[in-house]
Amino acid sequence: MMESSHALLASGPPLAFLPQNGQGKRWQVFSPAPELFTDSFPEYPKVALQLLYNRGLRTQKEVDEFFNPDYPADVHDPYLFIDMEKAVARISRAIEKKEKIIVYGDYDADGVCGSVVLHTALTALGADVEVYIPDRFQEGYGLNEKALAEIVKDKKVGVIVTVDCGVTDVKEVAFLNKKGIDVIIVDHHLVPPEAPACFAMLNPKREGETYPFKYLCATGVAFKFASALLKTDKAIQAGVKEGFEKWLLDIVAIGSVADMVPLLGENRTFVKYGLIVVKKTRRLGLKELLRFQPARMNGNGFSAEKGQITAETIAFMIAPRINAASRMAHATASFELLIATDEASATTLADTLEDLNNDRRKSVDRIMKEAAEKLEDEPVLFLGDKEWPVGVVGLVSGRLTEKYGKPSFVYGGVNGYYRGSCRGINGFNVVDVMRACDEKEGGLLTEYGGHPMAGGFSVAP
Repeated sequence: MMESSHALLASGPPLAFLPQNGQGKRWQVFSPAPELFTDSFPEYPKVALQLLYNRGLRTQKEVDEFFNPDYPADVHDPYLFIDMEKAVARISRAIEKKEKIIVYGDYDADGVCGSVVLHTALTALGADVEVYIPDRFQEGYGLNEKALAEIVKDKKVGVIVTVDCGVTDVKEVAFLNKKGIDVIIVDHHLVPPEAPACFAMLNPKREGETYPFKYLCATGVAFKFASALLKTDKAIQAGVKEGFEKWLLDIVAIGSVADMVPLLGENRTFVKYGLIVVKKTRRLGLKELLRFQPARMNGNGFSAEKGQITAETIAFMIAPRINAASRMAHATASFELLIATDEASATTLADTLEDLNNDRRKSVDRIMKEAAEKLEDEPVLFLGDKEWPVGVVGLVSGRLTEKYGKPSFVYGGVNGYYRGSCRGINGFNVVDVMRACDEKEGGLLTEYGGHPMAGGFSVAP
């Protein structure tokens, strides 16, 4: 198993460390699964059982869930989240009082998809809802106080729901609290020691959280929130049909694969059923996006006939185009595509994303060539250029870490600051490292956050 963000799924210490290959990767061979385990499942080949064991799957239930995910049996009750009842009650009250609800979503595929899920559900419930997605270049990641000041000028705003951001925004949430706006944080990032004083937080990684599955992406958390909302009396009064939530699974599958969460447990169930919904999607924009699916997709370790929809279709065809909007322009184009209700708009937006994705490819290839000239033989790669577009530095960081087997921090210039992305390896938690640097240097970073294996940061030149 190669060192990656999914290495946490492997069991026990590796049997051996093999020499680094030409690309700088370090491969680990894990210990053979014990006979007691393999003998328990005689119906499966030994190789399959070894892979199951490496992924921490031990029981009959876990193995059955992996091979045959079942929606009714394998999807958890959304009210297992500590604050779910509180969050649902607040949204229900907002709908009843005709307060405006602002969904403030991150600009990547996970944030956009989570925003689409909540916008679709809240619209079906008759809520007065608007979605705000910040500009990656001008506003950066997370809540932006200047943008929030404009939003709260509308006296009807009563609630702001964050998606894929918010857990690090202590000052911004305090600002909204002073304005009398309740904040519901829907996120899956690591919560720092000082958490925002929000009205409610739905986050499986929150300390003390009772929700049993910890690896949901933000879209998955948004779906749990939407599922709970669609089970209320407000849904019945609005005429929402039973099973409506399942039509959201196409977007949940896209968000889950795009954010590279482990496709185990509830995530696996979402993706299995989500792919079925993608094939019969009602979303005009998604149908238009699928026009760009090639007949065969080689070079990524698989090939697929035209029209075949798999997780790879999302990973290598759909997700890059959704992400291209924020990397090269503004994520609003992706959001508008996924909620489009007329064919002309859907076609135009899909064509726009295709063009932006082509520009993104060219930009990454150019920067990779320039990065190769800047690299030095260090245990951690740290490099950038004020001319590098910040929208693609995350892709470059990922490629460098993949190629050299080292943590990488890559930045570009915007608005007089350097804004960057980072990728880690096993044993190198990028969030802990950034926090330690920031504390040691007395506020070195203007902002930072993320997961153990991936994050973002800003720093003055």
